[in-house]
Amino acid sequence: MKKYFNIVGTIQKLKILFIDNNQNRSLQKIIILTAVFWLLFIISSNDIYAQEISESQTHVIEFSKEPNVIKVVLLGHTQNIVNNEKRRNVLISAINSENADIVFFLGDSEFWKIGVAQQYTDQLNADVYSVPGNHDVSKGLRKMAKYITSVGYLQKVVKIGNVKFILIDSQDSIENIKTFVSENLASEKPERLMSIMLTHHRIWDDEEISKKPYSHDKSYRFEEIFPILENRIKYIFAGNSPKQYFVNQYTIFDSLTQYSINNNIVYWCDIVKQIECYSLGMSGTGGMSRNIASYIVLYANENTIKIEPRSFHFEETLELYDNTRKKISRYDISHPKELIVWVYLKLKSPSMWVAFICGILITVLSMRYIFIGRK
Repeated sequence: MKKYFNIVGTIQKLKILFIDNNQNRSLQKIIILTAVFWLLFIISSNDIYAQEISESQTHVIEFSKEPNVIKVVLLGHTQNIVNNEKRRNVLISAINSENADIVFFLGDSEFWKIGVAQQYTDQLNADVYSVPGNHDVSKGLRKMAKYITSVGYLQKVVKIGNVKFILIDSQDSIENIKTFVSENLASEKPERLMSIMLTHHRIWDDEEISKKPYSHDKSYRFEEIFPILENRIKYIFAGNSPKQYFVNQYTIFDSLTQYSINNNIVYWCDIVKQIECYSLGMSGTGGMSRNIASYIVLYANENTIKIEPRSFHFEETLELYDNTRKKISRYDISHPKELIVWVYLKLKSPSMWVAFICGILITVLSMRYIFIGRK
């Protein structure tokens, strides 16, 4: 009862402050304008399309390789299946048995968690690279800061022998993606080099398009980037889950019995304007089995590729979630560098500065009207 009267008393005080007391009109204006200013500041500072970040986080890594054929492991969307240390150990053991030159994670593999990325890079017997997925960087600047702190880049070019892998951030704006891809294809002769694009989203598939960058899906049509890729990119590999594209086929109902289907997808291929486009993410939730892990082994040289699918079941006794899996919020700060990166991202956002300057101008003009205009 005492708490009730305290709440009623507070409401009455606010009513007097904002409604009944004409002498407080000036204070009301200041409070309202200040609230509007900070609201605009917070919203705009989280609306960033990584224009400057993409440029500063671009790297080119070159390896010499003999013979010319390289062996690569590709996998993606591990977050719902390989989501604790024990399961990662099993996956790492399987990949190490391949004796690959490079391992590429194609998004949504929890690389925004420093411990996860470090476990893979420390224990895999190959160089490890990744592209960001929508669950890695699309939930505000703090999540993106975690990913950059953990991985060190948003996009990258890896060249080994006569094969070049172009890792793009498929959630970025089409302008930034076109600039990055153009710069890294312009100086190469296609007949002497195999250029392969790695991405999280199926950029060739226009079925799912978001309204703006860094949302759930890509924000552009394939025809916007195809002129740059034509006759230069032969293959594209995407790591998103197949559940988004087989959503109506999760289960079949026969009377009272429910049958799960499509549990065995490892990869599938589309051919779009002479470009072979492969999807290979792990299945995940919604009728797809949570005990099946998959990846592909890619053999490549300057002329062609060969793909071998891999799939295995986790033991039933190996729980999907266990005590080793600690839930980490995107608001937690797990590394000092993370805070620095987060502040850097905010300061790099043009819309943040527009909101900040407009807020300052509104506040100054209001103060001038309130305290000077009355005299």
